[in-house]
Amino acid sequence: MTNNQFNDANMPPGLQKIVRNSRLIIIVLLLIILAATSFFQIDPEEVGVITRFGKFNRKVEPGLNFKLPFVEKVYKVPVERQQKQEKIKNQGIKEAI
Repeated sequence: MTNNQFNDANMPPGLQKIVRNSRLIIIVLLLIILAATSFFQIDPEEVGVITRFGKFNRKVEPGLNFKLPFVEKVYKVPVERQQKQEKIKNQGIKEAI
């Protein structure tokens, strides 16, 4: 006589399949999370700097790239944008510097 509180006879058949396949479901969810955090995109006017544990590792070019999830971090650096600063004169006329 075993006291199994999760007796298969009391569960609906759909739930029985989920409980039996719970390991597979957890592995698939972890793989989806890893895949979603591994790929990143760099815009055409940017360059990506990848650090591993806070130390510079490599530079990546624009496009779709790959990184190690949870170990590497990406910093996007704009390199082709020109920032424009404006100066306002006394008469309220804007002048580009």
